[in-house]
Amino acid sequence: MKKELWYFQDKEVFIYTLIGFQEPGGYGEVHIRSKTETIHIFRGYDRRKVLKEARREMEILLRDQTTERI
Repeated sequence: MKKELWYFQDKEVFIYTLIGFQEPGGYGEVHIRSKTETIHIFRGYDRRKVLKEARREMEILLRDQTTERI
């Protein structure tokens, strides 16, 4: 399985790419990148934990960008 999710905030675009996780306990990866570069790659066997970790990192990235603009 490969899915791409696009997240837009202000003029920034972040792309989540989910690879794997076909079956319960199956290996997979989540890639978070901006339009120009890969930012983070999360890997693991528990989809829920990997997605939770990726979401937490995305919130930190967005908060840091908002702080820089103020």
